[in-house]
Amino acid sequence: PPVKPPNAGKLGGYAPFCENMDAVFNSLKTSMIEAELVGKAVLSVNMGVSAYSSIIEAEEGDEEVQFQYELSKFSGEEAVKILKNSGEMVDDYYDWLVNYPIVGLEDAFEKKDASSIIALKEKIESEIER
Repeated sequence: PPVKPPNAGKLGGYAPFCENMDAVFNSLKTSMIEAELVGKAVLSVNMGVSAYSSIIEAEEGDEEVQFQYELSKFSGEEAVKILKNSGEMVDDYYDWLVNYPIVGLEDAFEKKDASSIIALKEKIESEIER
């Protein structure tokens, strides 16, 4: 049987290893420029992070549950823990939406992390109003 490279998807998709998500999006943006697709093509991203989230133990008096996202699986170096809180995820997504031709962002947060979904929406809306 053929040998499957470690960075090939279950359905045969292939992705080169990149240092971080900005490197991924820069690579896609460069490819779009070279293929003369700027303004003709956009990206929709399924982050799939709900499978990699956890609830941070609430401290006494905290009214809001805090979520933590463990993203080591996406780095290529799973031995190095990459943990981000909801606010860091909001900031990352916002930066990507502003800097790259992304029109869709699916499964960006834990399903119960409604406050982060609202925070990202409000941040995007404030940018649109400027």
